[in-house]
Amino acid sequence: MLVPPQAVHRTILVLDVEGFGAQERTTPHQVAARDGLYAVMKRACADAGIGWGDCYHEDRGDGLFLLAPVSVPKCVFVESFPLSLVKELRRYNAGCPPQARIRLRLAIHAGELTHDDHGVAGKALNFTFRLSDAPALKQALASSPGLLAVITSTWFFEEVVQHSPAGEPGSYRRVEVGVKETSTVGWICLPDHPYPPAVPVSDAPHQLPAHTPYFVGRAKELAMLDTAAIVAVNGRGGVGKTALAVQWARQVDARFPDGQLYVDLRGFGGGPPMSPGEAIRGFLDALGVTRIPAGLSAQAALYRSVLAARRMLIVLDNAHDVAQVRPLLPGTPACTVVITSRDPLVDLVTWEGARPLTLAPLDLEDSRQLLVRRIGAARVASEPESVLRLLERCAGLPLAVALIAARLELDQALSLRALADELAGETRDELRAVIAWAYQHLDPAAARMFRLLGLHPGAEASTTAAASLAGVPVDEARSTLTDLIQAELFTEVTPDRFASHDSLRDYAATKTSTLDTGAMRQEAIRRLLDHYLYTFFAAGGYEIDDPPGHGVTPAEIRSARQASAWCTAEHHTLLRLIEDAHRLGFDAHAWKLAWALSSFVDRNGRSQDLVALQDCILSAVDRSGDDLARGRVHLMLGWMYDRMGAGVRARGHVQRALELLRPGTDELTRVDRDRIRSLTGD
Repeated sequence: MLVPPQAVHRTILVLDVEGFGAQERTTPHQVAARDGLYAVMKRACADAGIGWGDCYHEDRGDGLFLLAPVSVPKCVFVESFPLSLVKELRRYNAGCPPQARIRLRLAIHAGELTHDDHGVAGKALNFTFRLSDAPALKQALASSPGLLAVITSTWFFEEVVQHSPAGEPGSYRRVEVGVKETSTVGWICLPDHPYPPAVPVSDAPHQLPAHTPYFVGRAKELAMLDTAAIVAVNGRGGVGKTALAVQWARQVDARFPDGQLYVDLRGFGGGPPMSPGEAIRGFLDALGVTRIPAGLSAQAALYRSVLAARRMLIVLDNAHDVAQVRPLLPGTPACTVVITSRDPLVDLVTWEGARPLTLAPLDLEDSRQLLVRRIGAARVASEPESVLRLLERCAGLPLAVALIAARLELDQALSLRALADELAGETRDELRAVIAWAYQHLDPAAARMFRLLGLHPGAEASTTAAASLAGVPVDEARSTLTDLIQAELFTEVTPDRFASHDSLRDYAATKTSTLDTGAMRQEAIRRLLDHYLYTFFAAGGYEIDDPPGHGVTPAEIRSARQASAWCTAEHHTLLRLIEDAHRLGFDAHAWKLAWALSSFVDRNGRSQDLVALQDCILSAVDRSGDDLARGRVHLMLGWMYDRMGAGVRARGHVQRALELLRPGTDELTRVDRDRIRSLTGD
């Protein structure tokens, strides 16, 4: 009587390399791909907590199969392992020629198997091999830009996947499998490029800025951006890092059905860099998260959790350093991250596996094509020697070429030779020399506006904010801003909102500090603070007894929707203004802006934004010596902490508020009274 070996129950993985026998793969390429497969599997197993030495595996030439020990929970193979596998595939592929790169089909099942002197046998193993050969699986990988397609058996899907929320069961698709004598149902997912979610595409954020119509060259760099989950683009100011990132993002936006997130981290170019917490809170707002926890760690964890089930593109522009970027990484290869910085971000490459991309200046021919697109081929061809002199002065920096082209566009009679002669005497850094030259050709009103906008702490400025800074009527400010746009010193990013390159902001701030007196700068800042304070009080429906000072133009707020839109657009600027007002001694502006902002952040679940500034707010109101104001600020902070669930801190501020407000309670606003009733029950 035949007695078969004792059967054991195991999780079964079958991996198959796509196109292993393709004509372009030579034998050395196939050997390299097979070696790469084993290296990838060993690292992926280690990353997912699976002991490679504890697994049984056999080679199949163009793939392998693996039996996992019973000590490894089955959920690991649909939660952490696929993402670890994708990460290691990307790392391997980035370092080898295209003919040796790997994309994988993975089949997962579990069942009874027997071991004997010849290896492993069992119907469950045969069934898993049939799944790996399913036409639907091959088509899924062929149609995906990703590196991995996974199919599970119905048993594994119903017993494991559906009970593993982190495995994203909603990202699987049911398919019919017919291979040889096997006819069954399988479930397919694409871990690094999941099937579109059930949420409407219209709900996805699309934050990418407009891309330049004058983009040229960079074919190799654009191709490289396709090869990694995290790319760190570095290069000098003005070399076109942002333009490259946005150009590529626009080309591939269809790959990211859950949308795109973008933030200018303001790492360079005047003012302090944006904090990671501020950036994360902005992203969570865009993702529809209404209640945001306190503390950067909790916010980052929530951010990663929200992104875990999404396929998104994240552009982190103008980063200052690795510490600013690291909390903003999503933690899932289904999302792609592009970072731009003047810093090479070495630790990000070393520890997070980012692919470094150093962006060199444009070569002479691409620089010439950029100028052709701006001023026309005929004008460029008419003075080839002068074009060469101008482009050599621009040193391959697109920003410098744009500034020169703007001058030529504005003055059609200006010869290229005359322009080259003007720049010939400059001995400074190429970009700074061209910026200085462009600034020197502004009329006095535009030059003054350019300098004063260097004092604005936000990434963007509105027309009314610019008018207030300069102390001029709105029509005059709009005309001057048009001059700056034509000179390529500013860009109108959306109707009535303007932004500038960080190198230009830095130069403007330098000119402000050297050409304008301290008193002039203080008055400009006071007008700017008044602009925001009066606009904010109008947006909140509050009244200010005194009218705005001379030269101050509040924005017009005519509806609740318009008020909400204005607060949302100016939120980050207002946070910076509170800090600036305290630092520069405008204490009343500091605490009043914070008090007005408190209602907005409360409605949007962002109380921690003001709590993070509590030291400067309390310092500002304490210096005022006004007990009523101090009481209102403590009441506001008590309300913020209460909304965040920090009861002990809330009670401390409320108690201090009641001590200070007792003599002047009649002067409180309706908002203050409502908060007291809510916090105390009185």
